Amino acid sequence: MQIPHLSAAGLTAKNTPKKPTAAVAETTRPEDSVQLGQAPSGKSTEDGRSQTVTTETKPLPAPKAEPKTAATNPNAPLLMEEPSFSEPTTTTRPQGKHQETINSLSDFIEKAAAQGTADPIQPRGDLFETKVEELWKTMNSPEMKAQAAADPYLKPLLTQTLSNLKHVRLDFQHRDDNYVHEDVVKGPYPFEPTLKALTDVRNFYRVLDGTEAGEVRADSTPGQVQTELTEIESRQKTYIKGIINNPLEHYEDFKARLTSQGQKAPFPEFSDMVRYLELHMDKEGPLTEAGGNEHLAVARQIAKEGLNKVKEAGYPYGETIEAVKGSLAYLDIYERGRPGSEARPQLYHSHRYQYYDHFIKNETPDHVLFPTIYGLGATDLMKTRGVPIGFVGIPPEVSWVDGYTQTPLEFFYHDINHVRRMWQFTKEKAGELGTPFPDFIKESNRYVNEELMPVIEISKSDSPERKNEKRMMKLILFEALHEDALPAHPAVLKSSLERAPNTLTPFEELINEEKTVQYIMEPGATTLAYVYRKAAGMFYDMPSMRLDYIVGADYRTQDFVAESAKTLNRELGLGVDEKKIDAYTRDDTGMPDDFRFQLEQQLEEDPDRMAPLNMKED
Repeated sequence: MQIPHLSAAGLTAKNTPKKPTAAVAETTRPEDSVQLGQAPSGKSTEDGRSQTVTTETKPLPAPKAEPKTAATNPNAPLLMEEPSFSEPTTTTRPQGKHQETINSLSDFIEKAAAQGTADPIQPRGDLFETKVEELWKTMNSPEMKAQAAADPYLKPLLTQTLSNLKHVRLDFQHRDDNYVHEDVVKGPYPFEPTLKALTDVRNFYRVLDGTEAGEVRADSTPGQVQTELTEIESRQKTYIKGIINNPLEHYEDFKARLTSQGQKAPFPEFSDMVRYLELHMDKEGPLTEAGGNEHLAVARQIAKEGLNKVKEAGYPYGETIEAVKGSLAYLDIYERGRPGSEARPQLYHSHRYQYYDHFIKNETPDHVLFPTIYGLGATDLMKTRGVPIGFVGIPPEVSWVDGYTQTPLEFFYHDINHVRRMWQFTKEKAGELGTPFPDFIKESNRYVNEELMPVIEISKSDSPERKNEKRMMKLILFEALHEDALPAHPAVLKSSLERAPNTLTPFEELINEEKTVQYIMEPGATTLAYVYRKAAGMFYDMPSMRLDYIVGADYRTQDFVAESAKTLNRELGLGVDEKKIDAYTRDDTGMPDDFRFQLEQQLEEDPDRMAPLNMKED
């Protein structure tokens, strides 16, 4: 690995690639002409295919040849012969041993894409099953896993690529007839997601080859990168706050664009987000690592290709979201492979919920998926709950979410599952009431902003206890409307506070060697038990550093949760029996095993942190 140095152009890290199996001398310069449709020498096309480049016939002065180096040194410069420039010269990009696979996949993807389909997630086993299953076997082979294990960045990339393939192979079934949701993906090998998964496999082989790795550089100094990041963060905060303060107007604007132009609708609002991701790739840590690892260097190049393409196209909605996801995938690999990584090695949200991304981004124009670099808080998410704008976080680094450290792509899929559930429950409630969807959204938005938000709005004149009561009421509403993803409707909130222990709730599990998603109804705990355990535990913050703006440490008790719920019940006129509120706050029956295990660990560490678990026998 080489340490980057500052040049006139900014920060540069030179990559020294391993010697490719078929190295051919470069004979062109940036100013040389290139035949139409071909990539400049030393580069590949976007799909990684080898390109032939023809120089001008005008003689050029011969450059000094690179010194020859012993072939036994794997980090030595490429052996180069001094070419003659007196005649036209044809050269090809250095060929890696996987180039045939890359070209074959490119051809397959191109031919399959030409088939087209009206429904982008229509199952197309006729097109894809044979190819996907062949690749699944190859990518899972001991030989491939051994190759990936030898490099800190190839290993997480292979895991990510296998997850992408897994989620287009899934089939779906219901264990329980009373499962509440419709299937969102109808079967394996959905058209557009499978094309994307195959593209990801092709890109894995490009990264594995490493022969496209060249100079890794940034156009700005570290100081300039940080200054621009700060400016973008400030602009994005102002812009997203504008959406939060007037969500219905913005939703109707986004929906009109998507209705008119579909997935190609321009969203210049995404431009700052794209630039933000570019800058994070240019930060000193990622730049240094890419400069010393040819695999990471090619992964970085692929991510930048996606961002450059959408910039040139004017930020089309669907393609920009895919490019953003591709950049997060690169940053995820970096975070998992870098020295001193704090990332959990296992996938959780990607492992379980990635396929929902196939569904939710195609629910336009009624639903708008909106990636953002701004970190929305509970109040922000509450204010926008009335409209179907699905905010998904775009964190470029490891972050703490819901009691866990999460890598960039894990955070993305965590949020995808949140917005998917909120969207499904919203659609279903409107259908159940027989209310036209636009009318339901308007009423839901009104209910949030005219009835719910005033109840939890803190005044400077409020006493400390009243301020904390409002904060706890906000956590109760947040648990119902965001964590449980329920729509903003008074009857729904009433049923949430009345939810008894062991009430059946929708869930899913992977079975059949993770080939099948099985939808099930599982017993769950009460809303109020969750509110208490999350507040008193490690879901929102750490016991050693309680954040008063969430709820003061002294107010995180079962008694205070119950009394706050009673106040909320009265002020909203929900009519819930207060005896149920008292009982349901203190009954932990129905807690899922994984969450219960976390609570038991916390109580073992510090028995005074929270009340003992109260689990009744079935």
